[in-house]
Amino acid sequence: MLVNMPVLQADEKEQTLKLAIALKVARFVQTHSDNGKHYTIAIAKGALDRGSEGLLKGLTVHKLPVSIEHIERPEQVKDQQMLLLPKLHGKSLKAWLHAATSQHVLTISDMRGFAEAGGMVQLYKASRRFRLKINLDAVRQGGLKIRSRLLKIAEIIRRGRV
Repeated sequence: MLVNMPVLQADEKEQTLKLAIALKVARFVQTHSDNGKHYTIAIAKGALDRGSEGLLKGLTVHKLPVSIEHIERPEQVKDQQMLLLPKLHGKSLKAWLHAATSQHVLTISDMRGFAEAGGMVQLYKASRRFRLKINLDAVRQGGLKIRSRLLKIAEIIRRGRV
């Protein structure tokens, strides 16, 4: 039996995989910001194609249905549990990280040097596989807790500015 499925381009497959990893990471992170109704993921402009969010329908994190908010400015970070960031630099990155940390929001990006710059979780590719870097200082500064099972498979960074 053949199933009629759209063929995903390489970039789409990679974005889908990154989103799946981010959701898996979320299941191992205890956040304080909980609206009790949804697990809200804020997607900063440029972090993810809008078409990818359809993959989240029906999914849950911590028994809460996943919802998406597209945001354009750091001031819009509030009441979400996760923030996906695009490649940013300098003052712009610092503003986003400060906003997320002060609101106890998990930050995730595939930007090179993200964990070292003060981001919480960085996705990167090594030997054709996705890996994680976790900045424990940033996680603790944001008031979050990560289960040891996730820490065992990640590269731990204990420095960086927020």
